[in-house]
Amino acid sequence: MQTATIPAVIDVERLGELMDERPDVRVLDVRTPGEYESVHIRGGYNVPLDLLGEHAREIRENVEEPVVLVCQSGGRARKAREALSEAGCPTCTSSRGAWGRGWRPASRSSAGGGASPWSVRSG
Repeated sequence: MQTATIPAVIDVERLGELMDERPDVRVLDVRTPGEYESVHIRGGYNVPLDLLGEHAREIRENVEEPVVLVCQSGGRARKAREALSEAGCPTCTSSRGAWGRGWRPASRSSAGGGASPWSVRSG
């Protein structure tokens, strides 16, 4: 993973800009499946924080894109970044909230319902 110009923590406005600038950014939503089903970033993957440890190795081995972790307010994304860093993925970025501030990205619009479960190999 390489995030040369992406800081460890970004605000939601910068996340929207980043997604427009860098289509290779991988968004991992660490909220619960129910939260994710209700609304999520199109193209994002749901990896609930409580299951992240099970997928850390898979993420480290299969994801080369920059990774941005999102949640409701930023707390779970921060914890996920710390957990992934300990698992050997030190360049993940977490956002300071997304859904708690009503953010919707410009290019990758939010989607509701019909979300599929996480898989690092799906796009």
